[in-house]
Parts: sequence; C-alpha cells; structure tokens
Amino acid sequence: MIVKRARLHIDQSRLSLPALQGLVGGGGAVSFAKERKHAEHIFFSSMALVMLAIVLIGFAPSFFLRGVVPVGVTSPLDDGGSIGPGYFILHGLVFTSWMMLYCAQTLLVASGRIAVHRRLGRAAAIVAPLVVITGLGASFYAARHGFHAVPVPTPTFLAVPILGITLYGVLVWLGWRNRHDPQAHKRYMLLATMGIVGAATARIGLLRAIIPPWFDATLLLLIPLILWDMLSIGRPHRVTLWGGLSLLVVTLGAVPIGMTQPWLVFANLLTGN
Repeated sequence: MIVKRARLHIDQSRLSLPALQGLVGGGGAVSFAKERKHAEHIFFSSMALVMLAIVLIGFAPSFFLRGVVPVGVTSPLDDGGSIGPGYFILHGLVFTSWMMLYCAQTLLVASGRIAVHRRLGRAAAIVAPLVVITGLGASFYAARHGFHAVPVPTPTFLAVPILGITLYGVLVWLGWRNRHDPQAHKRYMLLATMGIVGAATARIGLLRAIIPPWFDATLLLLIPLILWDMLSIGRPHRVTLWGGLSLLVVTLGAVPIGMTQPWLVFANLLTGN
C-alpha cells in the first residue's frame, strides 16, 4: 500500500507540475504579448506624431503660419502673377492630408478600432496617388521656374523630389499589398511617410545649422525603428532592412544621380529646356 501510494503521488506530481507550469507560462506569455502590443502601439503612434510635428514646424513659416512668423527661405508662394501659388497650396493641402491620415490610422490601431482603421484606409487609395501627382507636378513647376534656395543646379536637384516621390509611391503600394501582414504593413507606411518628410526637415533652421546640406536629417528616424526591431523581434525586420536601405540610397544618392549625363538629358526633356 505504501509503495502504491508513493507511485500514485509521483504520477500525480508528474501530471500536475507540467500542467501548472503550462498554466503559469501561458498566462505569462499572454501578459507579455499584451505588453509588447501596447509598446508597439506607443512606438508607431509616437513616430507618426513626431513626423507630423516636423512637418508643422518646417512648413509653419512658409505655409501653415504664413504671414504670422518670419519666413527663413523663399517659397513658391512668393511667385505672384502665376498659377504657382494656387497649385502649391493644393500640393501642401494634399501632403498635409496624408500626414493627418497617417497619424489617424496609427492612433486608430493603437486604440483597437481596427474596423474604422480599415474603412479609413480606403481614403489612402485616393490621397496617396494625389500625393504622387501633386508632388511630381510641383517638382516640374519648380524645375521650370527654378528651385528656391538649393545648393545645386535645378536639373540636378530635380532628381531629389522625383526619386523621393517615386519611392514613396512604391512603398505605399507595397504597404497596401501587405495590408494583411500588420508588421510589414505598418513599416512600409512608416518608411513611405518618412521619405516625404525631408522637405520639412530641410526648412528647420536648427537642423540646417548642425546637419550637413548633403544629409537628410529625416534619415535619423531610421535609428529608433531599427532599435525597436532589435528590442521587439531581435533583428531588423525585412521591411526595415530593405525599405530603409532604399530610403538611404534614394535620399543620399539623388544628387549624385542628378549629376549624371543621362539624368541631365532626362531632366531637360521634362522641363523643356
């Protein structure tokens, strides 16, 4: 009887301990997953709000608070007697719409309103193409009339907005294609938005004073994204890796590309020069 009871006790221990560990481990895993998801929402929402702040600060003198605060650089809105000012106002409103839409989408996900996020995503199918169309149109107009306050000739500088807008369109399209893969989707949209914020960082006086003119300060936003990937998944996500690399190549390589003879021929054809 003693032996049987001992065996029964051992068998019960063998059955109950793994079960208990599974219960405890499962609860811990669920709790950790919730905390990680919460941290993820905070991270992507914060990145969206930081980029929105950069745009508001960078374009405050020449667009959002025009006439209220001093303008540090000339603006296409200064070109009186042409369609330029009206078109650039449209261009600014479209880009602002994208920034507001992107921030709203990240905040909707953070608040758990996924259904609303998906419905509002249909608006991106309208706004994103408008960003590309008005961005290219503004680039062609500026190229024909001369870019304001740029350190290189107009045909060369034209590579900066054209390549940047093209990459934005590609990244947004890839984000839409991967909308059922949340981790890829949110990184594509973040990198796409990051790629069009450079025009704002170039207008912030403090950044112009400390950042070399050949470097886009927006690229510094890749650092927290890479750090987030390392902390959350232990390695850079594939979208962060390839998307970030594309952003680096386009941003830092646009001017060298714009100096090549094939590009100069292409730019002159576009501008009719």
